[in-house]
Amino acid sequence: MDCVIRVIEGPDKGAEAALPPGTALVGRSPRATLRLTAPDVSHEHLLITRSGDEYFAENLSARGTFIDGRKITGQVRLRPRQQIRLSEQTVLRLEQPGGSPWQRWRIAILAAAVVLVAAIVFALTRAPSPRKTENDWQGAWIVLQDWVRRQTAARRLPADAPALFAEAWRLEQAAVYDSSQKLWLKLQLMIDTAEDRLHMKALSAEHPLALQRLLTPAPEDPQPTDAELAAAVVQFVNRRLAWAARHAAQPSSGWFR
Repeated sequence: MDCVIRVIEGPDKGAEAALPPGTALVGRSPRATLRLTAPDVSHEHLLITRSGDEYFAENLSARGTFIDGRKITGQVRLRPRQQIRLSEQTVLRLEQPGGSPWQRWRIAILAAAVVLVAAIVFALTRAPSPRKTENDWQGAWIVLQDWVRRQTAARRLPADAPALFAEAWRLEQAAVYDSSQKLWLKLQLMIDTAEDRLHMKALSAEHPLALQRLLTPAPEDPQPTDAELAAAVVQFVNRRLAWAARHAAQPSSGWFR
């Protein structure tokens, strides 16, 4: 089910963005898919993830995000017509494309343009591949696996951390979600026990888009810092654990994007 994210209240009322599979940033950042101008909206305020016909919202702002009046924490399911309040002024809504034939064509053209631009950027910055999203996750995993190995060599992480990280990813690729869920959970607990040494969870809060920048790198992006890689590991494990938990009792249904 294709949806758009639309501003229904605030200075940017009427602004909207298509949501093709993948992630979309909402905020005042130049990188935002839906770029807003309201001063009480954070630079990087909200991350919307589309996986198939499902949509998920994740707050990135210290100001908070409220869906139908409830403050959200972590990643939550997003349904059409729910009101998403970013600030006192700005309210968004996930909507199905509709209205007049011109409106429907406008949304379709916008969605096609987004996909085309993404394809052009990918062709210029990556080797050609029909499976862009999978390669993004694979590329992020390779970078993070190297970081985990280095931290283990420095004795900041347990000796079995690299093997656990590799096996959890391998099992997920094979759609063995029951087993991968257990390993992602074990890694999450390992991160908790290492907090006094590496402060990974605190760094994740400071760098909420660390993983996203690995998944969709821009040519002008600098190399990630050690702190950003620590944050990205936490976010990677949390996202993959959530995905495995949702699919553990279901047949294989593709990648989480």
